[in-house]
Amino acid sequence: YSDRVFFILQECYEVSPDSETLHVLCSLLIKGNRTDENSFYWYSLGVDEELRILQLYEYYMMSLPEDYEGEIPRTVLMYFSGHSGLDYKKSAMLYAYVCQKREEHPEYYVMFYNQIENFVREQIHKGRINKHLACLYKDILSPAVLDEDLARELIPLLFTQVIHIENREICRVIVRYFVSREEYSYPVSEGRAWVPLYSRDYKILLEDSEENRYTVSVPYRIETLLRPEKWVSLISCYVKRHPGLDLYLCENGKDFV
Repeated sequence: YSDRVFFILQECYEVSPDSETLHVLCSLLIKGNRTDENSFYWYSLGVDEELRILQLYEYYMMSLPEDYEGEIPRTVLMYFSGHSGLDYKKSAMLYAYVCQKREEHPEYYVMFYNQIENFVREQIHKGRINKHLACLYKDILSPAVLDEDLARELIPLLFTQVIHIENREICRVIVRYFVSREEYSYPVSEGRAWVPLYSRDYKILLEDSEENRYTVSVPYRIETLLRPEKWVSLISCYVKRHPGLDLYLCENGKDFV
């Protein structure tokens, strides 16, 4: 891979767009393992032109921006039906797109359903959650899918909130519940911590690498991914003892009578 060659090819394509130059551009970016947003632009053009390039669709998905709200071409969807081969984050983006387009393209949803259901089970077993997985859990999980093991593993994911922190000196989020003397520590990565919050009565402390702690002087934002109240009655049928769930039920039990 060469930035200089890429720049020359880019200039040539902008002066005179043609499939051959685009083919070389996309191939060069793939050779350089480029998955940035600028590369996504070129992969998108390659997909639209239906260029036959090894791993073009994989690199299209790997470079897909996290906040992408456009259409994913049918050729890409068909390519990944039956298998993914992507990492779990990009697979979740792909499957979440299929679920979100369920009304508009029910044929995709039917085609992907078993694939998505197996993926959802695997991600719950691995304790994973993000906004795209949350979308899948809301869409796929039902009494027919749940069992005791899956229900127990799902509990911390249902209560997980994303703590967004702009201060890059913060490396840990500490949670204290008022009913307990214990502290629970969660790592911060790229300005985010994934924290299960089982009660409304808690205190959040932010800790830096020197173990200094902050309460109000360092701002943070909490993002809710799932609404546990929609699932608690069902989960409680499978799981009789879980400290976090017990705390939630103790605080909210009257709502589930």
